[in-house]
Amino acid sequence: MRKFTRIVNEKIPNWVLIGMATTEESAGGNPKASTRLDPLMHRYLEDLVQTKLYGKNKSQVIQRLIENGIHKAIADNHIKVRDPENV
Repeated sequence: MRKFTRIVNEKIPNWVLIGMATTEESAGGNPKASTRLDPLMHRYLEDLVQTKLYGKNKSQVIQRLIENGIHKAIADNHIKVRDPENV
């Protein structure tokens, strides 16, 4: 069964379906996250890759969008800043 997340943004359609995300340790010791995306999301990512504003490939674009979302959540006081030494 898929879980869906609602995303609201003026720049994209009112809601978009995203599959459930998972995490695992990568070879470098950093946690690796993966998720199933709706085909429409892949098209948006490809569009963003073409702009080269967020990265040169879908992986870089996804990383940048997540980082931007976390920075916004911190700025909006939805989450607190964490100490990078105590991750």
